[in-house]
Amino acid sequence: MLAWSGTGRTEVDPAKVTCPVLCVGGADDQSYVPKAEALAGVYGADWFEQPDAGHNMMVEAASIDTAQRINHWLISTLGLDRSPVIQTAAKR
Repeated sequence: MLAWSGTGRTEVDPAKVTCPVLCVGGADDQSYVPKAEALAGVYGADWFEQPDAGHNMMVEAASIDTAQRINHWLISTLGLDRSPVIQTAAKR
């Protein structure tokens, strides 16, 4: 369960996290956030660092590769297939 700490940050008790976790970081991320590997260590999680990606990796040039890597993790870890579905405006 997430808890608001009053500091502008959300805090999570790692001992209460019982589901698989994937931490993803951009190799070129210059913001003040924990690195994916360090955060994964806290949660005993899987992790990867996306080369040539910054903090906004899902809207940067590496977005497709990042999404594919996340999809691979979902399939291999959770047995879920979240293959992209492309919809045209006419199908919506």
